Amino acid sequence: MKRLLNQDENRRYWESRACELTGCDVSWWDINMMKIEIDNIITHLDKNDLVLDIGCSNGFTTVEIHKRVQCRIHGIDYSKHAINQAKEFENGYLNFECADITQYNSHIKYDKVYSIRCLINLMTKKLQKKALKNIYGLLKHRGIFIMSETFKGGLRNLNKARKVFGLKPLSQPVYNNYFREKEFESYISKYFDIIEVKKYASLYYIGTRLFQYLTLDDDPKEHDTDLHRFFAHYGFETKRSGDFSPQKLYVLRRK
Repeated sequence: MKRLLNQDENRRYWESRACELTGCDVSWWDINMMKIEIDNIITHLDKNDLVLDIGCSNGFTTVEIHKRVQCRIHGIDYSKHAINQAKEFENGYLNFECADITQYNSHIKYDKVYSIRCLINLMTKKLQKKALKNIYGLLKHRGIFIMSETFKGGLRNLNKARKVFGLKPLSQPVYNNYFREKEFESYISKYFDIIEVKKYASLYYIGTRLFQYLTLDDDPKEHDTDLHRFFAHYGFETKRSGDFSPQKLYVLRRK
């Protein structure tokens, strides 16, 4: 098993990406999966909401979400270089701040908070729990936390499917610390009610992390192929699509 980065190494990793890259590439190469994330998050946001985006990176998804909903969004990220890029998008509805969610304090209480692959960059369970408790404190009473993060159970199921076809397992990146579903749900029960758990990308991952590897090679270098766009744009997911994606959306209400 590869050694996970420590927190300082994680911060340096994301700072280096923000120094070298722009647009969606700072956060992730999978632009089609990012569109799926956005499509699912905006269904839980309203125009009149005051929203906190934690781990906003350079504001790429923040801007896209605002275009779709027109709510007020405050984005925070602990990468100074990413926030410098994000500040170019500031206006009366969007603003950005360099801050660490494990230490962030605000006199403002938010209607909604969302995270997109942010908390998996906290490299210990202790820090993840600290962030979740802090998010609880940043929400208004009965406020909503929309959490699009990555989980080990979905990755395990995907790798079982890959094994059937003779493919090597995919591993957790060293700069991520995936959640365990049952352990996560047990902890958040102190602070939140689970409104919905949406497995919104099982078929997308089967298409792009299994079929693509069969049709190209065992380490595809293309990330925006016809196959990616096909599975992203045609909305095949149903409640019977299974659990083959590490990506899950939890919708949580503050107790």
